[in-house]
Amino acid sequence: MESAVSLYDEEGYTDIIGLHVHQAVEKYLKGYLLLKGTTPGDTHDAVNLLKEASRYDKTFEKYLTPCQGMNCYYLDNLFPASEYSEPTGEEIKGYLDVAWEIINRVKEATR
Repeated sequence: MESAVSLYDEEGYTDIIGLHVHQAVEKYLKGYLLLKGTTPGDTHDAVNLLKEASRYDKTFEKYLTPCQGMNCYYLDNLFPASEYSEPTGEEIKGYLDVAWEIINRVKEATR
């Protein structure tokens, strides 16, 4: 997340920021699931990881819609579509905020 925040502060490429934000959310959710005794598998889908985390904590459900957007930027970086559009600064700010909420929720839940 530090890389994403630093790039955002420097007005860096928003698609790269989106990639970093997605990866942070993915890693925290995978860690959360492992601590709950669930093997998250070989997925990069933040929505599926949130659905799985919601089995243990329903508060994760409110992040499903924002994480659909995060998934798009992650997958578009790996598999560019013909009609790709770079996220706006406003979109990225929203994803950063949601990512911090998810990270803080995971930290609270694993204390």
